[in-house]
Amino acid sequence: MVVELVGGLYPGWLAVTTIRSARKAPAAATGKPARRQVLRRAVLTSLLNPKMVLFFTAFLPRFTSPEHGPLWLQFLTLGMILLVPGLAWDSTISCAPAGWDRGWWPVAVRPWR
Repeated sequence: MVVELVGGLYPGWLAVTTIRSARKAPAAATGKPARRQVLRRAVLTSLLNPKMVLFFTAFLPRFTSPEHGPLWLQFLTLGMILLVPGLAWDSTISCAPAGWDRGWWPVAVRPWR
């Protein structure tokens, strides 16, 4: 319950801080945020995501068994199975040149018009 509440409030807090920072004058902007700040925000967002918490606590344990070796190793393996394809896809998207996917979007949902 607490995780769900905090996980629901955190995106709202991010929205409020984003709106507040957008209202500041451009001269007051400090430039790029520090890498640690970006990493901290990303980790916090992932850990407080109620869908992922629910998945890892309710669904993932069904694929483990004490007879197949140490549970921590099984969880680590299953976590890597989720992490590696996601990291590969996100890396591909982030390293791709801007506009490379324009031809993929259906005309009705194109975000640029």
